[in-house]
Amino acid sequence: MSVPSLELSHEALAELGAALDPGHLIVDRELCAAFEHDITGRFGAAACAVARPADTAQVAAVVRVCAGHAIPLVPQGGNTGLVGGGVPRSGELIVSLCRLQQLGDVDDAAAQVIVGAGVTLEQLQRHARAAGLDVGIDHGARSAATIGGTKTAPTATATLTQYLAGPYDLGRPWGCKGDQFGADTRLGSNPPTIVLGGPPEASKRKK
Repeated sequence: MSVPSLELSHEALAELGAALDPGHLIVDRELCAAFEHDITGRFGAAACAVARPADTAQVAAVVRVCAGHAIPLVPQGGNTGLVGGGVPRSGELIVSLCRLQQLGDVDDAAAQVIVGAGVTLEQLQRHARAAGLDVGIDHGARSAATIGGTKTAPTATATLTQYLAGPYDLGRPWGCKGDQFGADTRLGSNPPTIVLGGPPEASKRKK
């Protein structure tokens, strides 16, 4: 059953619009519909609007506006989840993180790279492999799944276990509380530092 979206005040809409780049607060019902349901079509509802911040400063600004106006929100990555965790259920504001596209240089010595939450797993894999390293996780939705969601999902694949004996360590830049991969999911924080492993060929030789 569809849940009616919340009505945002003119003041809230103006503040949200000011927090974002022009054109990245979506209120048109037809445009919002593309964000409102998960890939299965089983979960979702109407959103009051969709905010598309470009960086963590804009994410934090959106969250401040929502806190000031008591607007519930749901963060959304590539929307490839299967359990409804990234879609509205009661008319929330969707905060799409797909524009957070920072992709830093690979630190060879530390085997780490800093990436934005909107970078896809496939983009990160290509970036790491160009430096002779690899990401310790893989799954079929790699072309659309974003790092912001992937790092918090309980996805334990064969690739992950080849590189790491324990939980997936993301460099712990956010305080490391909560999920099994050692990352905090607070909005507006610094981009995650991803710990990379050796190339797939090296992993296979170890077996």
